Amino acid sequence: MFVYGGTILPGHHNEKAGDIVSVFEAVGLHANNRMSTDELGRLESCAIPGAGSCGGMYTANTMASAIEALGMSLPNSSAQAAVSPDKVKDCERAGAAVMNLLRLGFVRRTS
Repeated sequence: MFVYGGTILPGHHNEKAGDIVSVFEAVGLHANNRMSTDELGRLESCAIPGAGSCGGMYTANTMASAIEALGMSLPNSSAQAAVSPDKVKDCERAGAAVMNLLRLGFVRRTS
């Protein structure tokens, strides 16, 4: 049973949600002299506000989705944010699923 840690919540910059994709776009704007270095720094400092994997469909989120599709994690387990009540429930459901597998004899105890 795989339990994905969860994705990061977006940050906020100039009253708009911002994430790693926002930073990538801002780097392009900066490279084309359409955003100042100070503004880029302000966006970078708030776009990744806490725990979780990058907010784009990159390696961690892609692998979590693939693992879910393969049945190695519970349905909808790749969709929660790392710091959400839903992620806590996902962890509890995964623990309950493992205990059920033990009760049914699908998993052998090794010790």
